[in-house]
This record gives sequence, structure tokens and C-alpha cells, in this order.
Amino acid sequence: NEEELEKVRDQKRKSDREQAVAKAKRIILMMCKIAIEAYKAGQPEFAIRVCDRMLAAVVGNPLSESPPRYQPRGLISFGPYPIEVEGALLLAESAYTKALSISDQLKEQGLMSGVDDEAEVKPPEGSEGGAVEDATIDSERPSLHQISKEQKSAASAKKKELVKALLFGMELSREFQQWWMVINGLTHWWNLHRDFVQASHERPQLLSQQMHGDYLAGLKEMQSYLCGDRALPTSSFKQRLVVNLVLAYLDASVAIGQLSAVEADQLTVLRRLDADGRKEVILRVATLCCTSSRPIPDMAKLRPERLMNIPATPAPKAAAAVKKGAAPADPGPTPPSAAEDKTDL
Repeated sequence: NEEELEKVRDQKRKSDREQAVAKAKRIILMMCKIAIEAYKAGQPEFAIRVCDRMLAAVVGNPLSESPPRYQPRGLISFGPYPIEVEGALLLAESAYTKALSISDQLKEQGLMSGVDDEAEVKPPEGSEGGAVEDATIDSERPSLHQISKEQKSAASAKKKELVKALLFGMELSREFQQWWMVINGLTHWWNLHRDFVQASHERPQLLSQQMHGDYLAGLKEMQSYLCGDRALPTSSFKQRLVVNLVLAYLDASVAIGQLSAVEADQLTVLRRLDADGRKEVILRVATLCCTSSRPIPDMAKLRPERLMNIPATPAPKAAAAVKKGAAPADPGPTPPSAAEDKTDL
């Protein structure tokens, strides 16, 4: 049986190299746990240092800015799936921990994730003295315009690392088919950038003037987890979270002139949304198109997945054999065609 085979494998003599790699992996996993516990103990700076050392040992430092990010550069690697899933999960969780730790440091400085601290902010028209609103969280903490150029550069670099850590964790979780961990990453992203999204609703100029480039790039990459070949399975699909991420992506894209984001072929996620989610996204698309003087795309063809098995053209009713003196059988309602069905619109 499997237990006896495992005992035989354990008794097999390992080479010095195999033993060294096994020890190194144990150390890496211990470092992951230390970083996670350090964050829970309120030591974000120490947690970041441990995460950086651990990630550098596996994939090199700094993390890649574009996929694929999980590319082991040495002898230490986990997988491929389905082996060493536990190690990969700890690696992904430590990456999330790094992002959370960076977010805590930014909050201590009164800064907001998603804002480019080095961006030049244009004063609003008609303002006196060139006064502009800063993008800090707490007015009692240092204003964005009161910190030095070096501090702005350091804060911008931290936000870049935050985004890369979250995307690394999600990509690794997806590679090992741990969809619940992908959802954790998407949830972390939303929670860490929620203040920025809410502030952008009150001050739309944040998106057009002060949005961090990695914020939009990350949102765009995350759309691949919502629909397409890399998408979350239906069992892990969280409707409210997905709608929030889609709306944030549409707002950010249109704010900097990337109007292709509201084209119908870019909105295939509508197929996976429920009725309320579809209506909310379509309303936002219509609003953005009107403010941009752009025609509203035809989204009626993006039928929900629950209706995909219904034929585009209803099949002709089969002639029912009617016995003499008997009433004809009721064939039931005819399913709507693709052109007629607009239930969720």
C-alpha cells in the first residue's frame, strides 16, 4: 500500500546534494512561519526583512514585475503540482504577509496605497495660491507635500513591492491550483486599496493625476483570474469581490484614456456575474461611455453562463402524437433565443 511505499522511499539513501536541498527547504519554510508570526506580533519591518531573504533564496531579488514570477533560480524549488503543495502555500502566504506589512508601514506615514507619491499634481482651475489636496489617510499625519523627495521615492518603491508581492502570491497559488489562496490574494488587494478606490469616487482627479502605474497594471493582470483560461472555478467565484475589482479596473482605465477597457470583447466577465452584478457593471460602463463621449457597446450578446446551453434559435416544436379523443401534451414554454433574452439587462 501507499504507506509501505512511503517507508521504502524514506529508507532510500539520499545524496549529499539532496540532503542539502531538503535542509534548505526546511529552513525556508521556517522563515515563512517566522515572517507570518512577526507580522501578527506587530513587527512589520522584521517581517519584511525575513520575507525578502526567503524570497531571494527561492526566486531571486527583486521579484519579477511580469509573469511568470515563480521561476526558481537555484536548487530550492517547490513542486511541480501536486507535490510540495504545503511549501508553496507557505511561500504564497509569506508574500501576502510582506504586502500587509508594507501597507502597515505606509499607514504609519499617513500614506495611501495606490497613489503615486512622486506624481506632479496640477492645482485645480480657479484655485488661489496653487493649493491642492493631498492623498494622505489622516490629516493629522504628515502631508504628502511636506515629506522630502527621498521619502516620496521610498514610499513609491514600497507600493511597487506591495503590488509585486500580492501578484506573486496569487500566481503561485494558481500554479498549485489552490484557488482559495488566490481568492485570499484578491481579497487582500481589495482591502489594501479600498481607501484609494473610495477616495477616487470623491476626488476623480486622483485617478488621472496621482494613480500609481502598478495599481492599474495589477488590476489588469487580475482580470485574467476572473474570466478566461486562468479564471477561478465557479465554486471559488465571489460575486461581490469580482464586481468591486472589475469596477475599479474600469474606472482606472478610463481615467487615463484607455477606453478599450469598456469594449464588449473586454467585458466577458459579465457572463459569470449574477443579475445584480451585471446590472452594476453595465451601468458603470454606460456612465463612463457617456462622460467620455463614446458610444455604449452592445453587451446583449454577452449572455450569462447559465443561459449558454440554450440554443440561439429555439428548436421547432416536435409534433406530438395525439391519440384519438386525447388532449395534446403540453410542450412547455419555449426557451428564449439569444436575441430575445435580456433578463439581466
